[in-house]
Amino acid sequence: MDFNLDLNNLKLDIAEKSDEEVCAIGKQVFLEEFFSSGETRGCLELLTGEKVYFFADRFEHAFFTSQNRSRRPSAKDQVARERIERLLWIKPLLLGLIPNSSCWQVFDRERGQPKRLYLIVDDQYVVWLESRKDGDWKFSTAYCAGKQDIQRYTAGGVKIWDKKEAP
Repeated sequence: MDFNLDLNNLKLDIAEKSDEEVCAIGKQVFLEEFFSSGETRGCLELLTGEKVYFFADRFEHAFFTSQNRSRRPSAKDQVARERIERLLWIKPLLLGLIPNSSCWQVFDRERGQPKRLYLIVDDQYVVWLESRKDGDWKFSTAYCAGKQDIQRYTAGGVKIWDKKEAP
C-alpha cells in the first residue's frame, strides 16, 4: 500500500462542512478505509503480525465526544471534527509507516487487560486498540491527546516498536 507520509495531505477537508455532513463523510471514509463492501467487520494485519479488527458499530465511540467533558466525560453526543479530520492517519500509523511514531503495550487496570497505544509523537495523536481473547486486537478510538495525558498513558508501558524515520 502506498501512503503519502505528509500527514497534512491525509487530513480530510471538512472545514466548511456542517456537523451532519462531517459525520456522513466520516462514516463513509471509515467504511471505505477499513471494510469490504457490505461488511460490518474489517481486519488489518499490524506491523507485529497480529490482527486488528474494526467494527462498524464503533464509529460513534471513536469519532464522537462529549459536549461537556467536565460534567459528562463519557457522553458521546457531539461529532469530534478533529478526529474525523485525521481518520486517514489510522491505517498508516498501525502499519508503522509514519516517521516519529511508536507502539506501546500498556495495561488497563480498569478492565484488567492489555491495550495497545499507537502514537504520532509530533502531533500528539493516539490510536487505542483493545485486546481480544484470541490474542488479536480491536480498534477502539483515535484522537489528539495532551502531552501530560500521553506521559500518563505510556507510564509503566512497554514500547513494542519505535519509528524514528520514514520506512
